[in-house]
Amino acid sequence: MFKMNSPGKIFFYYITIFLLLGLLSVFIPKQGIRIGKTEFVFRWININEVLDYNNTVNTNIVKKDSVYKGSTPKDSVLVNNIIIKKDSSVNNLDTLNNHIKDDLKNKIKIIDNTGVESLEYTPKFPEILMGFYSKIDSSLNKNKVIRILHMGDSQLEGDRITCFLREMMQVKFGGSGVGLVPLFNPLHNYPTLWISNKGNWKEDLVYNYPRIIKDNKYGIAGNISTLSDSLGGSVTFKRSSMAQPKAKRFYNARLYSSDIQDSIWISVKINGDDLQAKSFGINNKLSIIEWNLPKSPKKLQLTFKTNISPLFYGLTLDSITGVAVDNISFRGQASPRMDKTNHTLFKEMSSLMNVGLIVLQYGTNVVPTVSDNYDYYRVDLINQIKILQKVVPEVPIIVVGVGDIAKTINGKVQSIQYINKIVKAQREAALSCNCAFLNLYKAMGGEGSAITWAKMKPKRVLSDYTHFSRGGGKIVAKWIYNSIMCKYKDYKKKEKN
Repeated sequence: MFKMNSPGKIFFYYITIFLLLGLLSVFIPKQGIRIGKTEFVFRWININEVLDYNNTVNTNIVKKDSVYKGSTPKDSVLVNNIIIKKDSSVNNLDTLNNHIKDDLKNKIKIIDNTGVESLEYTPKFPEILMGFYSKIDSSLNKNKVIRILHMGDSQLEGDRITCFLREMMQVKFGGSGVGLVPLFNPLHNYPTLWISNKGNWKEDLVYNYPRIIKDNKYGIAGNISTLSDSLGGSVTFKRSSMAQPKAKRFYNARLYSSDIQDSIWISVKINGDDLQAKSFGINNKLSIIEWNLPKSPKKLQLTFKTNISPLFYGLTLDSITGVAVDNISFRGQASPRMDKTNHTLFKEMSSLMNVGLIVLQYGTNVVPTVSDNYDYYRVDLINQIKILQKVVPEVPIIVVGVGDIAKTINGKVQSIQYINKIVKAQREAALSCNCAFLNLYKAMGGEGSAITWAKMKPKRVLSDYTHFSRGGGKIVAKWIYNSIMCKYKDYKKKEKN
């Protein structure tokens, strides 16, 4: 038996382990290694990412602005000074509606609770919420998709709450698809849709510092994807077995970009078959290319050829009517960072994407800051909400408070007692701005509930006593759904009279 009873042997042991882990970084590709024929991929830190850590953003992406001065192309339409490429591959909306009707067979049973516990709002909030109900009720007749932005911190990562909220809303009001997704997801933390890339892709986030994107043009999701060289690249979106039934199917794809400083050619394949290729000329404005898909693909691939990468804001994968719910998670952040993004661009994208409601779910990253009061956070949250209300007026906002969190103190797991002060600051901020406030801390059971949820089988909170499991996420999603639907019966009664 080998005994490590000398410093030299111990040192040799750790060096050996270090070298073995280093070899994994060299030989395992960035995209990982798929395990058999499953959707599961084994990934490891890639050595190139480590060596290139300080150069993860190309500072030459944005050069001198090129303003679009020509006439609108024949296959495009100018909406609110924004160029939208039209698609002629599928023009028959009846055909698409037939696909959607078939998809409606994939329903889940939703049990509506009477009343919503732990939800508070001012008298003005229901008036704003009625406008949202009107939009989603009429979306089918107007062939529109109404969007809900679910914005939050790492609690939203992995789509573990949003995926269930999305399914509930789409079963109730129609619609399908995963909503807005980035072209590049280096963390591979979005199991609802498998995203893989070829080529040298990079991302820049609104909450990273320094922010190098000119004029803070980070878009509605605060996420920029770019190609860092002229060799081009591709992105493949593949249906995931982990997705909810409605999310697996989409019939419309919209690509959002700006700062197109060189012509760009985009070819598209669905399930390996070529779809109509499209191109963009030089254009400084927000631009959209849209494809109506003849069928819901299991795999969609976009290939790009350009000398200078534009700023890609993401791709929406939706139905042509109903509701879309977008997952926008900001790891490590306490707010949506509206003060750091371009308000004009945010407004333009919100208008074109038909944003009808916003759910804000932050607070986890405020917990490490111990304070007698959290007035500073209340003021900051109010400022963030005010900016949102100015940029997207008449859009109802629901603020979801932070849930219970525990940590190990002197070897014993204890609930963090001052969370109720953070909840108080969130509540005051929400109600002072005429938003609804969902008291997640109270709904979970208050102090100590994180420990209780972590001990449940199956677990509702992970072993870090902070983040929800998928099972816990489903429960939280139901509370958010009930919050959104809190006045829907009143709205229907009013419509009948």
